[in-house]
Amino acid sequence: MPYTGIRRFEEDDVPQVAELHRRVMRTHAPVVQEWMQPYRDYFRAVFLSDAAVSTGLSSLVYQREGRIRGFLGVMPRRMQFQGKPLLAVVCSQFVVDPAERGQAGLQMLKRCLAGDQDLSITDEAAECTRKIWEWCGGTAALPYSTHWVRPLRPTQAGLAIAELHGARESFNRVLSPLARVADAVATRVVNRFRPAQPAGSRELLSDETWLACLTDVAHRCSMGPAYDAQSVRWVLERVRGHVAHGAVRAIAVKDDANMIAGWFIYHARRSGTSEVLQIGAEPRQHPVHRVKGSL
Repeated sequence: MPYTGIRRFEEDDVPQVAELHRRVMRTHAPVVQEWMQPYRDYFRAVFLSDAAVSTGLSSLVYQREGRIRGFLGVMPRRMQFQGKPLLAVVCSQFVVDPAERGQAGLQMLKRCLAGDQDLSITDEAAECTRKIWEWCGGTAALPYSTHWVRPLRPTQAGLAIAELHGARESFNRVLSPLARVADAVATRVVNRFRPAQPAGSRELLSDETWLACLTDVAHRCSMGPAYDAQSVRWVLERVRGHVAHGAVRAIAVKDDANMIAGWFIYHARRSGTSEVLQIGAEPRQHPVHRVKGSL
């Protein structure tokens, strides 16, 4: 009889997992080889990488009657707590066939949480996933779950967001000329759409400098990531590979003393939504530290 139950995610599972994720999470995505191959490459590169396999921790699949009905991605991450190393896992791409929802998802997460890691966290998740985590003893970290949008061209930004939520591309093409005219007026009349020139200076942030900034800030926190040159290179290769999102720009911000005050990394996408990947700041630059004495 075919195996039924939860087991480790393996190379041969990639096609079925990619199709399951597309069918459940991206119901309107095209089923064509040109589109599915990058999808499969993602699951292989992220969840079967050398870094993931070397820790002994594994992503999980739920299989029944010879078919994969559930997937829970596990990405091991090295961190430090009060100067001591710890191993964390980031759970991602948690998906279960609608016909199997209930115990399958719960058992997969419980299996994951019983691993050898010191800490388990998840990235952005839907309401149903949050409930499963809370059933297993997890806690929602709401202050760290904030999404924000800063419109620079409000009308065009609205069209871009509508397209992300299913609006037809042809509909947006018709309205784009009108949106550009409306934004030209809005940015001249409404000051909030014209960001003031910030103090200090900016320059390109090298990979080596970014690693130094991450290490310095992490050492000042009770808990933080423990990056090295290899892990930084892997992360940057991943984000730079998303060419459809725009070029990756990493900028260091320096204060009047020419010291690095912070940095930001983002996808620069002309005439579209540019996603901010990370914002970092030296602790001395945090407003809460400057006003702490008067609170």
